[in-house]
Amino acid sequence: MDFLDWVLCFGTAAAFGIAFSVLIPPHGWIAGVLMAGILLFRAKKKRDDLIENGEKEKENNE
Repeated sequence: MDFLDWVLCFGTAAAFGIAFSVLIPPHGWIAGVLMAGILLFRAKKKRDDLIENGEKEKENNE
C-alpha cells in the first residue's frame, strides 16, 4: 500500500467512526472504526485478487 491508500484508509475509518458516534453515542465510534476495518480489509483482498488474476491472464495471453 502506498501513502494515498493509507490516507484513504484513515479517512474512511474516521468517517465511519464519526457517523457511528452520532448514531450510537457514547461508544459508537468503536463500532464505526471496526466496521470500517472490516470493509477495508475485504476491499483490499478483492483488489489484490483482481490484480493477481489480471497478471495471470496477461501471462496466459503471451
